[in-house]
Amino acid sequence: MLIDKKITKIILILIGSIISVCVNSQVNSPQKPIKFVVITAAGGGGDQSARIVADQLAIKLNRTIIVENNQELAEILLLSLWRSLHQTD
Repeated sequence: MLIDKKITKIILILIGSIISVCVNSQVNSPQKPIKFVVITAAGGGGDQSARIVADQLAIKLNRTIIVENNQELAEILLLSLWRSLHQTD
């Protein structure tokens, strides 16, 4: 149970970091739309939540935000997380 909570916190931190890096790196380029990458399947709960957040960000930033679903990125992040948790020194 404790490991599940730890993994959940790590994943949330990673997702938050990715979102903030993506948004911060593109805010300084007003001509291009901001790409918001979601690591869940299109139409799922994560996708719908991301679209709600993207709509609110678009209003606040007065910018176009494109939501893109990329499940391969999720696999890469989870594999990387799994390796770091099971790494032997």
